[in-house]
Amino acid sequence: MKSKSIAIVTMAVITAAATSAVADEEYVRPTETQLELNQQGLEALSAGEYESAISFFEASLGLGQTNVTLANLGRAHQRAGNCEEAENNYEKVFDAPLVQSPPAEAVAEAVGRYRDEMRENCPGYLDISCDPAEIALYIDEEGPQECVQDEPRPLLPGRYELRGEYEEQVTETTVGIDALQTSRVRLTLRGAEVEEPEEEAIGHVEAPPRRQYSTDGWMWLAASGAALAGGLALDTVPSSANNQQLDATDFVPLGFYGVSLTFGILGIQRLVN
Repeated sequence: MKSKSIAIVTMAVITAAATSAVADEEYVRPTETQLELNQQGLEALSAGEYESAISFFEASLGLGQTNVTLANLGRAHQRAGNCEEAENNYEKVFDAPLVQSPPAEAVAEAVGRYRDEMRENCPGYLDISCDPAEIALYIDEEGPQECVQDEPRPLLPGRYELRGEYEEQVTETTVGIDALQTSRVRLTLRGAEVEEPEEEAIGHVEAPPRRQYSTDGWMWLAASGAALAGGLALDTVPSSANNQQLDATDFVPLGFYGVSLTFGILGIQRLVN
């Protein structure tokens, strides 16, 4: 009954706007077609045919914007349960061209009443995340529910008690939900341990042994080099050297060079083995 009376009042004031003889320059005068479509929308709204009402109001607005028709379109969306669409149209009312009658103040007052109703009847949203994700969620003792992040839950305006349970741990909090608003909550149980998935078994692979080099091999090579260098020096440089050649008649016997060669072979063997 309440919605019907509001529709009739709105219809009456728009009809009055059509019969106004003179309009100030700051106002717009709707065409006969606009007024007829708006009237059909009001009749559908009064009869509870909200989708038809939306179509008529949108057709009227397609011919020209007016603050009153936008308010009517918002009301039709609100009655149809499209709260966000209703709010979008209510926002546009205050920037739209004005009709001379009803006054802009009266239109704004009506939109304020409609918004008050929305705050009581249109849902808000709860965006909740849980850590760990396996927490069982209870909303006003209803549950358990799965705690799914990034999927806001519609809830009527009010205050809600939230409880999260995981194994023997519990966390609780309270959240307020406002119409058309999103409230974000995070439930955390810091001491909870989540079982990690088992990793796929991988066969044990033996790494090849690293080659170890003997340090005394370098010592043998050094001794070989020193002996060779000393023999050459004694065999060719001093005046006592006989013929400046590496032969048995020189100062250093050939066997000395054999010892140097033996040291070198031992050093290489120690490094390789």
